[in-house]
Amino acid sequence: MNPAPERRQDTDPPIAQLISHPFDHKIPIVRNDNGSQLLIGDIAQHVLRRARVQIMLRRQPRHGHTTRRIAQLLGGEVGVESEPGQGSTFWLTVRLGRGKVGSAVAGHQTEQMAEAVLMRDFHGTRILLVEDDPINQEVTLILLRKAGLEPDLAENGRKAVQLAALHDYPLILMDVQMPQMDGLQATRAIRAMPGRSDTPILGTTANAFDEHRRECLTAGMSDFIAKPVAPAVLYSTVLQWLKRVECTTQ
Repeated sequence: MNPAPERRQDTDPPIAQLISHPFDHKIPIVRNDNGSQLLIGDIAQHVLRRARVQIMLRRQPRHGHTTRRIAQLLGGEVGVESEPGQGSTFWLTVRLGRGKVGSAVAGHQTEQMAEAVLMRDFHGTRILLVEDDPINQEVTLILLRKAGLEPDLAENGRKAVQLAALHDYPLILMDVQMPQMDGLQATRAIRAMPGRSDTPILGTTANAFDEHRRECLTAGMSDFIAKPVAPAVLYSTVLQWLKRVECTTQ
């Protein structure tokens, strides 16, 4: 029987040392090929749980593509190191800013409260999600369904315009940058439809520049949700606008 491959020692600084530094750091996440569990710091676990994404590093191309996209969304990268007779180590990094425990707990409580109200008051509400990226689609659909909402999915602006013409959605989540027809064009087209002038259209964008946001407002969007989407922000913003719609229809 061949001896089990020797487990590599972690040479990276401990999490406590990393978060004591005033700048952002990349937190390493490692999986050895000897069947051991994913080695991951507590802070990184919290971030990935909140994103509702389970990351397992495998050799199949489709898993590798998904893992790489997630790492890139979190400001990191992926890779593999192999040594003959020693095995392989698959790794990824995520970039995390310095935070405070109190703010993290408060954000989690806000997420739970908004999710509970959505489940109680708007369970089964049909909304429209417009998103072209498969990973963002999957994550956002999971979050919306977890809160009891029933999202329809449009993969681009043209499909969004078609669905908005067929259904009077109480709320639309609109990605800004998409092929074929982007979110700005789709929003203008929806606003031109009879009965759609006041429909809440929430832009989802990673572009935080004021000029970009002004373009979104000028196109007719109602509000913004930054990417990558944080569950607490998603739930609270969606809840806020659904309540507005409810008040105007009573």
